[in-house]
Amino acid sequence: MPTEPDTFSGWGKSEFTIPGHFVGTEFFIEIWGSLLGRGFWVHGEFEEAGFTKQEPIGSSSAREKLHMPVSGRYRRLVINGATALDRAGRWNVECKAISQLPELLAENTGGVSRAFIHRGDEAPAHVQFQGAGCVRSFDLDGGHEEELASNTGSFSGTVKIPAKSLITVSAPFRSWGPMQKWKLTLK
Repeated sequence: MPTEPDTFSGWGKSEFTIPGHFVGTEFFIEIWGSLLGRGFWVHGEFEEAGFTKQEPIGSSSAREKLHMPVSGRYRRLVINGATALDRAGRWNVECKAISQLPELLAENTGGVSRAFIHRGDEAPAHVQFQGAGCVRSFDLDGGHEEELASNTGSFSGTVKIPAKSLITVSAPFRSWGPMQKWKLTLK
């Protein structure tokens, strides 16, 4: 019996149905574009009061892979251009269960939003953001959220990474996509 694909790619505006085994559950998408391509937005589509609605999840404008959480209420994902007048460039989307996210390493760096699994004990970590940034923790099932650090400008400090948790790095206010350079180092 063939299985549904978890990876999608294309060029320009597109829509695709979320694989059945992810519908109704919280999961993540890993997205990336081309080296010199145009940016693109990912929207989630859902039904409410008999109407089909869309809401933005996040954007990408780089080749660096980034992570975005996806609500279990979405049934389809829609790829649009970076602006209403712009066409989406080359894009790639991979649906991932929380358990498939990368492990939190001793040193983690990036310039986009990312998510990691921390399977170890509680640990202090040093965080540095060249611009606005936020570090959050969740239970491994995606529940119980705690903001560990957040600032609208560059900052540096120490946070406690909870034992057995999901750790996200993003811009403040749940903004998923490109951001200034950041670094998270376990002590």
